[in-house]
Order: sequence, then structure tokens, then C-alpha cells
Amino acid sequence: MSNSTYDYDVIVVGGGTAGWVAAMSAARMNRRVLLVERKGYLGGVLCTGIPIHGFYDSNQRKVVHGYADEFVRRLESKGESLGYHMTDLWFGGFVCVNPAAVTPTIIDFLTEAGVEMLFYSQVTGVLRNGSSVEGVVVQEKTRKSAHTAPIVVDASGDAIVSHLAGAETQVSDALQPPTLIFRLQGVDIPKLRQHLKSNPGAYVDWRMNPGTAVTDKFLDGTQFFYVHPELVERIQSRGSYSPIINRFMFTVTPDGEGIVVNMLRARHVDGKESRELTKASVHLYANLEPLVRGFRDLIPGFERCFLAGCEPDIQLRETMRIIGRYTLTLDDVVEQRSFEDSIALGGYFIDIHSASDNAGLWRRTEGHYGIPYRSLIPAGLNGLLCAGRCISGTKEAAASYRVMATCMAMGQAAGNAAAMCSHRGISPHELPASELRRTLLDQSALVDVNGGSKVDG
Repeated sequence: MSNSTYDYDVIVVGGGTAGWVAAMSAARMNRRVLLVERKGYLGGVLCTGIPIHGFYDSNQRKVVHGYADEFVRRLESKGESLGYHMTDLWFGGFVCVNPAAVTPTIIDFLTEAGVEMLFYSQVTGVLRNGSSVEGVVVQEKTRKSAHTAPIVVDASGDAIVSHLAGAETQVSDALQPPTLIFRLQGVDIPKLRQHLKSNPGAYVDWRMNPGTAVTDKFLDGTQFFYVHPELVERIQSRGSYSPIINRFMFTVTPDGEGIVVNMLRARHVDGKESRELTKASVHLYANLEPLVRGFRDLIPGFERCFLAGCEPDIQLRETMRIIGRYTLTLDDVVEQRSFEDSIALGGYFIDIHSASDNAGLWRRTEGHYGIPYRSLIPAGLNGLLCAGRCISGTKEAAASYRVMATCMAMGQAAGNAAAMCSHRGISPHELPASELRRTLLDQSALVDVNGGSKVDG
């Protein structure tokens, strides 16, 4: 089938962190692109307000640039982000954004690039010709539709397209718990900072880089808080809240007047099953009000706080991942390995939340590592690429590369690869990685372990 007989050159499924960048990347290379999104908004976890991690490694070396940086700069120019915030915590630096500005900003990017968008539509099937994926079947509100393209990008987060196409996938024995993100306003941030300075030990310092400490200067400037692990037990003793994390985690919003809270988790949830997600959502919403009351009653500065917003979808850390032409491993991450076909860099620490208790597996990484192009290509299928947390990696490796900036970098690579393959009439595994890497470098992306540069933010 010639490209002229396809509906599109590239179809991207999933408009979350990786997907919208993939769609924009392909369209900027003059490809006809359809982006299919099951929700009514774009950006996925970007829309929750939690900070964007993954731009830096623990040594404050910037490892993600390119289109992800362009996104941050545009939000910053609109007054919707304060830009890069450097920290002595394990993740080196992060970006806080106004969640209300995310979808409008992404739509601007996609409209400028010429991407066709289809919201409120769920992919329910895949069109295959032998071992080649040639399109998707979509359930819209009142009808089903089929759309064809020589290259499809699975940025669903859950590897749904790959699963429907018959690709081999992997699922961890104990999936990390999902989280309900919410936002509070009316917080007296200066009072909170003063309380922390007056109570040494109230700020949990277990993720501080070696040789650093929680000082008054740190507390005056930090936007990210690990606070009061003992207060969780005090709230639980009331009998109204069932916590499954042993510390408060929150981030100051860009306006400096509110916080985004990341601590309501649900255990033993299979995130690819609707019934289990429903049960988890019911549990998490039931715990929301008691937790907010606990903030008001127990933490100085929160006495007049109120619930200002709640992400309607609980956020998943892991579900299905593909078995690709290369599987990224824990050793690859911690040994800072490079690859000849590296198309993005990861630098976030190993961050595994336990499925069974309040603990987890957390391991600081000393630097950054390459993400090989082969990990984006499902084994045994043609015409299909993946981007985001569903690429081919072990549970431990995925616990590092699943963060937002890294996923945006993978989206840029996948979109470029899809465009190049579509233009040439080849399958992703036939595209020379060296050519893809050159294209990414021309777009200011970082693709090599030695390519990061230490910046002030």
C-alpha cells in the first residue's frame, strides 16, 4: 500500500506526556498526523500540577532539552511557570507549572504544527496486514471509525495498542500503587517554612544528595517538601484515614499560594482493569476529605487551607510494558550506560513505591544513562513504535524513566522516527539510529550520556 492510500502518515495514540510531543514532532516534519486521545484534555499527568521531574540528574546536569524545554519556556513566557528550580534533592532539579495552562498550551503547539486531534475516543482495535500495523479502530461517542497509517505510535502509557496488535508485553508481579493528586489553596507558605526552620527534623532529609543538608537557606527556597512522617500515624489514629505512605509530599504552586499533594495511594490495583481502577478511585476519594482535615489540624500554615482541585483520573505508575528489541535494565541505569542508538537520556533515581506497605525501593543514581531506540520498537511487529512509560524495560529501569521530562524526550524521538519511516516507506527497525540521532541533535535534543551540560536553570 502506498502512502497516498493511507488516511494519515502517522497516528499517535495517547495525548499524554509522551504522545502530544510525538504528534507534534511528526507534524513538524511535514507529516499528516492524527492524535487520538480517550479523554477531553491533553498532557496526562502534566495536568495534575505535580512538578516535572527528569530534566536533571542528581548532579544537576541537564539531560533533557529539545521540545520539552520549548514547552517549559512557553509556559514561563506566559507566566504559568517559574521555570527550572534547582535542588539538593536526589532529582537535581524540576519544573512547577500551572496545571490549568497545560492543555491550552499543548493545543497551541499542536495547532501550529498542523496535528489533527480526536478527543473522547478510545482505541478498541488495531488494523494489521500480516506482521505490519496499519491503523487503529476507534470507538467515538456514537460510532466506530477506522483510521490507517503506515506508522502508529503507542503512547497510551499502558501499551494498549501494542497489546491489541498482539505484541508481547510484560506486567510486574506487584504493580506500584496509583495516586490521586489534589491541590490546596489558602496555605500560609511562609508560616510553614518558619515552622520547619524552628523544628529540626520535621523536614524529611532522606533524599538529600550526599554532602548537603536541610538548612534555613534550603527551607526558605525549596518548592518541594517531604514533611512530618509522624503526622500520618496521628491522622490514622482518628480512624477516618487509611494512609499508605509514611510521609507528606507536596509542591508549592507557581503562584506561591497553594500546594499540590502527592500522597493518596491505593494498594493492590491492576491499572489495566477498569473494575480495579473503580475500586481504587472510590477508596481514594473517601480518604481525601479526612486527609485535608488532617492538614488543617496538624500542620502549621494549613489552618485555613481548602481543596482547590482534584485530578479526575488517578495516576498510574506502571501497567503493561512492551517486550522490545532491547530491554533496558537496572544495571543500564545505575551503571550509566550509553548505547550507539541512544535517542534520549534518563537521570531520575530508582523510585519504586511498594504495592504492599508504606515503604518502597528508592535508590539514588549517580548520573544519567541512554535510552536505546530499540527499546521503543516492539519485537515481532512492523509499523509500530512506543513512547513513554510503556517502552521495553524492567520494573526497576521503568521506575526511573517513567517521569515526565524523560517521557517527553522519548516522544520527540518516536515522533521523528515515525515521520522518517513514513516518508521512506520503511518500518521503524529499518531506520538507521544514527540518522534519527542527527535529527534529534538538530532539534537541540540530548541523546548521549556525555551530551548533558551543567546549567544554572
